[in-house]
Amino acid sequence: MLQNVPGRWPYKKKKGEEVNNANNNVDSVRSYYPVVRFDTIESGPYAADYSMFTSNPSAYELWEKVPVVYDPNNHKNFMIDNLNSRMMMWIAILVGFCLSLGSVIYYILDPDSYIRF
Repeated sequence: MLQNVPGRWPYKKKKGEEVNNANNNVDSVRSYYPVVRFDTIESGPYAADYSMFTSNPSAYELWEKVPVVYDPNNHKNFMIDNLNSRMMMWIAILVGFCLSLGSVIYYILDPDSYIRF
């Protein structure tokens, strides 16, 4: 189902399959991220790592069906449609807003504290 969302690329939503769990070792801590496979009408099957979020243990079971949202013009531009993926933008905006507000409050309380060039 093709939908146009104002300010976003047209996307298609469908059920994909998690093919595998890839892992990443950093400082002896193993974390997992899904490798997702989904079929596109435009170009057939596509599989790719979804390393935006990692977890330990794996967030998904092997071959679990996951909802995938992808750009029909560029199937490499996809995401798993879950709460973590949808909330990431809002969390980044909230953090940026809090940092900006904190710096304004700091300047109001102590206007001579910033460096003049």
